[in-house]
Amino acid sequence: MQDFINQTVTNLFYIVIVILIIEVLIPENYRRYIDIFLGICIVLIIFTPILEKSENLKLQFMESINKLEDEFKEKKIYSEDLYKQSLVDEYKDRLKEDIKKKIEAETGMDIEIVLLKICEDLNMPKFGRVEKIKIKGDYNEKIVNILKNQYGMSKDKIEFEEVKVKDDNQSR
Repeated sequence: MQDFINQTVTNLFYIVIVILIIEVLIPENYRRYIDIFLGICIVLIIFTPILEKSENLKLQFMESINKLEDEFKEKKIYSEDLYKQSLVDEYKDRLKEDIKKKIEAETGMDIEIVLLKICEDLNMPKFGRVEKIKIKGDYNEKIVNILKNQYGMSKDKIEFEEVKVKDDNQSR
């Protein structure tokens, strides 16, 4: 950062000297063109170190990615595995949202899905099938019916987690 400041101050010093020389030597009728030219030069001189710094940031980012890649290779975690896992996670998140929206649309209740377990093996025909779900709140037959009918879940794989209510006497 100090190099950046030093370079900028040095460049501005040179600009001031050039401006002083131009003020003394250039006639008034050319002044407008010189001002435009100097304005462009000042902008370039000020932004050049910033642009160089951004290139440096890109280089540091690439170095970080390469280090992460090396660490993954050491741990025998390969990019394909990471890609597959990210696909599974994305599918799981979208399924969670879909379930939540369907239940909300059909029951008018806003629910929170605490746990969603699916078949995560991409090679299996039953990939993405909901194996277990835990919903925060009291048992509700409408929710169970939606999950059974639309997602093919059995009743024993659907759990409800009780919401604990704080006692006013305990919180004081």
